[in-house]
Amino acid sequence: MTSLLDQIKKSLEDSYDIVRDGASTVLDRAEDFGKLSKLKFDIRQLNTRVEKKLTILGDAVFPHLVKNDVEMLKDNPAIKLVVEEIQDLNLKTTEKQKEIDKVVSESEKVNRVKDEEKLQTQIADLEREIEDKMNVLKKLKDTKD
Repeated sequence: MTSLLDQIKKSLEDSYDIVRDGASTVLDRAEDFGKLSKLKFDIRQLNTRVEKKLTILGDAVFPHLVKNDVEMLKDNPAIKLVVEEIQDLNLKTTEKQKEIDKVVSESEKVNRVKDEEKLQTQIADLEREIEDKMNVLKKLKDTKD
């Protein structure tokens, strides 16, 4: 009877551990998802700003191109300013993408470590179980002899 109670207790403990680990994983992934969503939203906003700046740039450049006045394009401070703003926004977008890559990389690393720890725990449990069964078999053999 105690063996049955021990098995039930062990089964419940294992189930609790699985649920706890699952909840922890869900929480970690939700946190990562939140970070990634914010970064992607920031990138979309930056891209929208770039599109608006490109429209402004086109409006500033078009009249000079129609007149074939290339010299005015070179000397126009508004055009230079808009080009610099676009380059700055593109740099910010690149930085946000690097942050996304970092979050994904760290998340994968944490998941890999958790998986390795879980595997090590399972191996240790199996080794204990095998050792226990070997001891039972030795006792049976000793009592038979």
